[in-house]
Amino acid sequence: MLMQGIKSNPKNYIVILALSFSLSGAAPLAVQPVWADYQASNEVIRLNNAGVSALNRQAYTEAIRLLKQALKADPNYKMARDNLAIAYNNYGLQLQSTPMKALAQFHKAVLLNPDNPTTKQNVEGIIRSLNRDPNKFEDRVDLGDTCRKASDFAGAIVEYQAALSLKSDAKVWEKLGDVYRVANKLDDAVNAYET
Repeated sequence: MLMQGIKSNPKNYIVILALSFSLSGAAPLAVQPVWADYQASNEVIRLNNAGVSALNRQAYTEAIRLLKQALKADPNYKMARDNLAIAYNNYGLQLQSTPMKALAQFHKAVLLNPDNPTTKQNVEGIIRSLNRDPNKFEDRVDLGDTCRKASDFAGAIVEYQAALSLKSDAKVWEKLGDVYRVANKLDDAVNAYET
């Protein structure tokens, strides 16, 4: 059930996060109301809540559009960022029959919320469906290269980072730096080049 931005006092708003489902068939995540002590504008809250409503209807492209608008209006609004990550994740689940398209959505979710275990499981599951090993350095580098060639910079970043978490490699650090540079994330590019 969606609860629209209910005012309990001038600073507190309630927002319900949408559910994520894992490729492994796990039960949906339990979602509790999240209270935000945040001075977001009514328009940002309206866009966020409309995005959550679209998520609940499984209208993922609409949810993504609305939540991106909320973040454009206020890039620091954590609720919209978390909900956008869920929208990308759930859209990826809908696209499972086309694994590379699903993986692209999961990558976007990981970039927004790298600590979400459900999205991490979904990335690993879809990689396995591609007959790759998510714990193999070479497979993650190859996926990063594939994403990079397709101008899927979010995917390249996620895959190169995953590869580097398995094994540090100067060539992959350079590839990651190049992707950050093209994506105009210059501080990250410098850090990658210096590693």
